Amino acid sequence: MPPTPTAVIRRRPVLVAALAIGALVVVAHAPYLLGASDPNPLGPRSGLVVEARRGVLLGQPTIDPNNGFTSQALGNLAARTWLRGEVPWWNHFEGLGSPLAGETQNAPFFPLTLLVAVPWGQLVEHMLLEWLAGLATYLVLRRLRVRNLVALACGAAFALNGTFAWFQHAPVNPIAFLPLLVLGIEQAADAADAGRRGGWLLVALALGLSLVAGFPETAYIDGLLATAWAIWRVGGIRAAGRRRYLAKLAGGGVVGMLVAAPALVALLGYLPEAFAAGHGGAGFSHAHLPAAGAAAVVLPYVFGPIFAFNGYAHGSRFLDVFWGNTGGFVGASLVPLAFAGLVARRHGSLRLVLGAWVAVALAATFGVGPAAWIVYHLPGMRAVAFYRYGPPSWEFAVVVLAALGVEELLSPRRSRVAIAIACAGGLVLVSVALRAAWPEVRALTGAPRHLRFAVGSFGWAAFVVVIVTGALAARRRMSVAIVCAAIVVDAIAMFGLPELSAPRHVRVDTAPVRFLSAHLGTARFATLGPIAPDYGSYWRIAELNTNDVPIPKRWRRYVRYRLDPDVDPVIFVGSAAGRPAGAPAPAAELVSHLDGYRDAAVRYIVTPPGLTFPAVDALHRVFTSRVAWIYELDGARPYFDVDPDVCHVETVSRDRASVSCRSPAALVRRELHMPGWRATVGGRAARINLVAGGVQEVRVPEGSSTVRFGYVPPYGREALLAAPIGAAALAGGALGAVRRRRTILARSKGRPIRSGR
Repeated sequence: MPPTPTAVIRRRPVLVAALAIGALVVVAHAPYLLGASDPNPLGPRSGLVVEARRGVLLGQPTIDPNNGFTSQALGNLAARTWLRGEVPWWNHFEGLGSPLAGETQNAPFFPLTLLVAVPWGQLVEHMLLEWLAGLATYLVLRRLRVRNLVALACGAAFALNGTFAWFQHAPVNPIAFLPLLVLGIEQAADAADAGRRGGWLLVALALGLSLVAGFPETAYIDGLLATAWAIWRVGGIRAAGRRRYLAKLAGGGVVGMLVAAPALVALLGYLPEAFAAGHGGAGFSHAHLPAAGAAAVVLPYVFGPIFAFNGYAHGSRFLDVFWGNTGGFVGASLVPLAFAGLVARRHGSLRLVLGAWVAVALAATFGVGPAAWIVYHLPGMRAVAFYRYGPPSWEFAVVVLAALGVEELLSPRRSRVAIAIACAGGLVLVSVALRAAWPEVRALTGAPRHLRFAVGSFGWAAFVVVIVTGALAARRRMSVAIVCAAIVVDAIAMFGLPELSAPRHVRVDTAPVRFLSAHLGTARFATLGPIAPDYGSYWRIAELNTNDVPIPKRWRRYVRYRLDPDVDPVIFVGSAAGRPAGAPAPAAELVSHLDGYRDAAVRYIVTPPGLTFPAVDALHRVFTSRVAWIYELDGARPYFDVDPDVCHVETVSRDRASVSCRSPAALVRRELHMPGWRATVGGRAARINLVAGGVQEVRVPEGSSTVRFGYVPPYGREALLAAPIGAAALAGGALGAVRRRRTILARSKGRPIRSGR
């Protein structure tokens, strides 16, 4: 096979494209940026809302509440830990303590996580990721010789893809690095084929950032598509350059792994000690979305806005299952163009690779044929919810196919068959989607305006398909502009609609937080609702409840045996969530397990206003507000616990205490013990013993001594040394690339090459 030709990408069009994609991302977020909706998840997720004005539309702005619980609350803690000059290895403020970096979803080693330290930081972070995803896609398409305006429109379509629209938490972080990794593969192939040095830089950068972005499942699935692209690209390289190509990919992979070493070490060190619920073992090996949900791939709001009509379907749990597990969509404008791309004459083998990926991915997502068996037999995939985290990969494949389809339909030698396939395929797919969804739509009896969303979704999709294919079939001068405008308008409309479901105004009452901050010290509090789990980490007040995956195995056992035997320990949130039908209420379980709370150093219980414990003498109300009552629990054990008749303890911080003992004694620290914890007593290394409840104990000698604790996961120090080595390799590669570019430009202009200082 001859080498695959790539376009020469010039600087000025790239700059214009970058500005244009950035402007479109800003327009898509207009409801947030203009103040019509509130993007901050603090109000809806914190459990401290005093006042909230409903959004323009019913429903929710995002599918998953982890935009608050993990991305904001834990991400804010990671960012502020860095800003204090510390590495965010451990979280003292969740459960009995938990690895912060090993949890991954807070993305502590991802540079953009620092933005989460400020209230609007999440929105800015997501806009930057969307812009990068669009620009990288534009550059990939330009290298495939897609004309500039089409590449710009399709780049914008991926910047505003369905996963970015529906998710606002960690799974979106790696999305931008899929097209960046593909671009790196293209550069490595070109450099290898031409016998040039370099070409591995973007591979290393994209891989490293994808691995530290906070969601390994998305990174893994995207990596599979990138691997398929890399294998396809081998066929376009001369035989003499193939070894160089593989060497460049391997070198980029090694450097990327070095950059991501701290994140990888934290995760791999945590997993043996962690309970990952469905993400462990083969939890997802037979899971898929209901078939009717396939309609939303091209008609994303055929079932209404996100969660808007749940509860109207008279016993059917379809919407609960669908909205709780879906992960993205593609715009109707891309559908006919992708059909045309499948029959395009250029890049024939690439379109087959992309078409096969889309077909297998969608079939596995909705349980059609043997596709699920194929997908879940890939290494490690049984522990990955492919149906939920796979959409970014097939969305990218559809965007590339659509760009190739436009080029085919604009070609002077275009095929009438391609036009017919594009138009008929798009309309048929949209019609079949509506028919598949219609039984579930009809079941929404009583849901407000649900038929308007269903019919409107179909009408909009059919209109867009006709406009796109009609403009291309006409072959008029403005046809390209019309098609590109349709792609962009469709992308912005479908992306922006969930933002109208965000509340227009939210006010929270932080008085309970201020009370706990002033009185808690090193003790903990538990909640029966207000101050939602994980937001203790946000405000740096130790909260016993957790809502996270993974969680430490020892903490899971403590919840089951000492706190609440009926709750799912992953969702130990103090409410009915995660509890089987007929189980005792959380308040009743709390009262019957007070000793477990005392032994966890819980001093305060936060409840909704009006909740009382009339028959419990150990609980005394000490604070009231509009959103929460706070009770003090008598007999809570201290965080640093020692026989008071033998030793006196002065607590300096959670990691340091001064003790003065008349004889040797055992000092208990009520922090979860895991591999990686170290202690010193009087400056000398001391053994940490594991005691009841999974917490720590050290022996202290007679006299006065200072006890210090510190946590670094196994091989964490070595990983912190490896990351700068990887960063230095990236910097060296970037410097070499700049020098080579200067050399090439100088030669092309016929000027002598001067060596710079």
